[in-house]
Amino acid sequence: MNKRILALLLAGLMTASMAACTVGGGNGKATGDGGTEPTPNRPGMTTGAPVINFVDVNDTVYTVADGVRLLTSMDSATGAVTVGKITELHRVKYSATWSVVEYNGVQYYVTSQSLTADDILGKGFTACDPTTKYVNTAKLKIRPYASLSDSFSKDIATVSLNDTVTVVGFGTVGGMDWSKIKYVGANQVEQICFVSSKYLSDSLVQDPEEIDYSEYFEDCEPTTMYVIAEETLTLRKVPNSSNEIEGNWLGTVANGDTVVVIAKGTGEYEGWVQLKVPHEKENPEDPQFYFYPYVVQSFLSKTQGGEAITLEGLLDAYPAFDAVNKTLYVSNEVGENALNVRSAPDFDADNIIDGFAARTALKVVAEGESDGVFCYLVEFTKNEKTVYGFVSAKFVTPASDGTPAQTLDALLSGYTGFTKLTASKTYVASAAVGCSFELGSDWSSVKTIAKDAEVTVVAEGSYQGADLCVVEIEGIYYFASADNLVEKAAE
Repeated sequence: MNKRILALLLAGLMTASMAACTVGGGNGKATGDGGTEPTPNRPGMTTGAPVINFVDVNDTVYTVADGVRLLTSMDSATGAVTVGKITELHRVKYSATWSVVEYNGVQYYVTSQSLTADDILGKGFTACDPTTKYVNTAKLKIRPYASLSDSFSKDIATVSLNDTVTVVGFGTVGGMDWSKIKYVGANQVEQICFVSSKYLSDSLVQDPEEIDYSEYFEDCEPTTMYVIAEETLTLRKVPNSSNEIEGNWLGTVANGDTVVVIAKGTGEYEGWVQLKVPHEKENPEDPQFYFYPYVVQSFLSKTQGGEAITLEGLLDAYPAFDAVNKTLYVSNEVGENALNVRSAPDFDADNIIDGFAARTALKVVAEGESDGVFCYLVEFTKNEKTVYGFVSAKFVTPASDGTPAQTLDALLSGYTGFTKLTASKTYVASAAVGCSFELGSDWSSVKTIAKDAEVTVVAEGSYQGADLCVVEIEGIYYFASADNLVEKAAE
């Protein structure tokens, strides 16, 4: 084995790994402002621009701000071109920080955060004959692009309950259904705009007082949940958030209070739940009466922390989960959309209570499998309350820069010198070992195997004369030097 090459490949891994998570020896820390640790220095890269690992792509993107700079070099503004908002570009390479795009036949570098690959102009929408639809909510925002971002798609007008719009197409952007409409503004000029499809109906909306909501709600086992609203949650007479419906305000419950859910909405009322709430008694001897208001389910959680429930109580409720203590990060695979945080490990239910952006540090307190999906229980603060929620492990990574974890086949696809083992082997680290997602001069340690820790080896091979292993840690695969890994003798 070429020790000189191995030293060059892995130089600095151990100092860089001090900022990474440790197997059997501690965990990473989030910064005080809620950000993540800085990406550790790559070995041998103490000066100069960092190495950017681009992925080849072929997609259409749009700028999401005015004055976006297109650079001929990542470290120089010489020859830069400035373009406006919603400029269409052809992207050929992508990383979490930079993209390579083509504009007027020239390739440029541009920050990835200033772009979106979503079909915000609706070019891929399904066209339809002009169709009249009715607004089924009190106020509906008309937006210039198929995006809820107020930074570049701020609403240009609003329409009210039972107003009509003319739909000419429909499609899905960012997991949300949109309708492309023709809109005539105050200047009497017709333009193409967008509205959320769920707030449109085929016919006039019935007076809320006249609707029999029982046919839209399915009874469920009475379930105690906790309010996680910012301050208070409004109890509604009908499942509609409009304050213009007379008598629709029935009171409030405070953040942290418990409520009992007795039914869940279906169809157009999916996302609403019905509660059973006791009326206050004037005298303790009076019989107990109840009323049955509606609330939006996303303001409720089965896993509210603080006085409502302890972590131990939560683990008792979900015995398939084991307590852990580590820091992981939201993968860049979530793109511009947030990673959904759910009140229960049920990924088919409408139980989303929050969302985390890419590269957000996650405090993982438990992990386990639910209906075949491996997921994590994370602890975070919301409205000054400690809250627990479940996230899919598919979109979580140990890399603080958000580098997605890969399958074993994907990890080995670019390297021919490795052989997958038919049966994994257990090795013990004789010294701390740095692990990486990739090989080459730009290695960086994203995880460390602690001295004396056991690790599972699933593939073996060499790269540029160095003997290496592929190790599996918590379902994620990494490259590691074989020098300080000793196969454990069979017991």
